[in-house]
Amino acid sequence: MRIHKTDSPITEEQNPADSIHGMSQRVRADYDFFDLEERLSAINQKVAYYSDMSSIFMHFLSDRRTVQLELAILILILMEVLLFIWSVLR
Repeated sequence: MRIHKTDSPITEEQNPADSIHGMSQRVRADYDFFDLEERLSAINQKVAYYSDMSSIFMHFLSDRRTVQLELAILILILMEVLLFIWSVLR
């Protein structure tokens, strides 16, 4: 169903149930015409994929940061032990 410039607007005198029913039919027709179900499915798959990828990436960054902090702590402990040994041997 197409709307033209010459069509009259829906007025209150018309039966509201008819206009709602007609609108739902137009929505369903547009939904089928534009293959919205397939498009929404593809978009949902892409969103899920990118969400998973961002979660993996954030986990990777978190792990990397944790390893860096652990290495820094180990280096500081090693320096402390070396300073203690040096002071004892002096």
